[in-house]
Amino acid sequence: MKKTWIGVVVVAGLLGATSAALAQAQARAWCSSVRFHRGTEPFDSHSLDLTGIKFGINGELFPTYESATAYGSYLSLNDEWGLYDPIPGWMRLEVPLTADADENGWPDFFEVNQAVNTTSTGIFDFAGLSSGTVQAAWSRGAGSHTGTCTLDFRINAFQSLGVFTHTFEIIEYTGPLTYTPGKNEVTGHVLLQRTGMPENTLGGPVVFVKRPLQPHNELLLQAGTWTNEYSQSLTYTASEFLRDPYAPTNYYGYLDLTDGDLNTAEPDYYDWILSIDDPTDTDGDGVPDFSDDPEPSVVRRPHLTLQRTPGELRLTLSGDVGRLYHLLESTDLAAGVWTTNRSLTLTNDLQTIALPLPTGGPRFWQVVVP
Repeated sequence: MKKTWIGVVVVAGLLGATSAALAQAQARAWCSSVRFHRGTEPFDSHSLDLTGIKFGINGELFPTYESATAYGSYLSLNDEWGLYDPIPGWMRLEVPLTADADENGWPDFFEVNQAVNTTSTGIFDFAGLSSGTVQAAWSRGAGSHTGTCTLDFRINAFQSLGVFTHTFEIIEYTGPLTYTPGKNEVTGHVLLQRTGMPENTLGGPVVFVKRPLQPHNELLLQAGTWTNEYSQSLTYTASEFLRDPYAPTNYYGYLDLTDGDLNTAEPDYYDWILSIDDPTDTDGDGVPDFSDDPEPSVVRRPHLTLQRTPGELRLTLSGDVGRLYHLLESTDLAAGVWTTNRSLTLTNDLQTIALPLPTGGPRFWQVVVP
């Protein structure tokens, strides 16, 4: 009777493979502009709109960058009785950005979890009507993304052109940033929800390239595209990110959108700030894992078993799900010549491979990880 030798299964080996694990940080993004709803005055005869675009009303009070707290907006003074057309104007207004109760380096004004109750001043001009100073009273409760701002347009110390009460919104998003640390770059994905309006989402891929001279402290966010809850694409440009020396778990930089509100006719709400906080420091060297050199982790050693059935061989491979493995075979161990039988990516921890019964001599198998 002819016997078939099915050979020896060689336990799997590794080719020096390593694996970079996914990690998670917390991200917070907020728009530097403030959204104002239409304001009303006590007698309801007039209303006031703010806008940051030439055509239409978008409610935007935007930073002018004349100073850290300088903001501006175009104005539309509306006659609710329809006796005359809206009167255009403009306003320069200081926004109260100095308070920082939690001492995290960010103004309470743009942190929804912090309360705001303060005043500020500015100047205004309505074409052909009047000009003067603006007195603003701001109020927003901790945890609320909306507040109230009262604008008093003063012609002089004794006379007011009108007092308008507006609801304003802080546009803040928070959520996880899942990332894979790397030697020269950090790749990841953010999934953010708007504070107070969780149905509004913003997210997508991010790639940070480490600066060669300060790889742990300076990174360059590469240009990319995120999507919102309507699957609209919002693109952003490349920008510098720094690790805060006073809060070393934090990274921050500008998120410059080409257009932050795609529902208006012109680009607007495009100046944003992105803050990333990563308290994880696996090796305890004082550098968060986000920008630290990744610690290589050894791949789990795979294992092979072989079972003979009446019509075939069943080789069972155990290893890391999602990892690529090469199954090699040989007819002569002494010669050391191995050929690739197949390459496969595990979809289960235990995966069975059917092989034909060998003929013509012994057969050996091993598996390697590239």
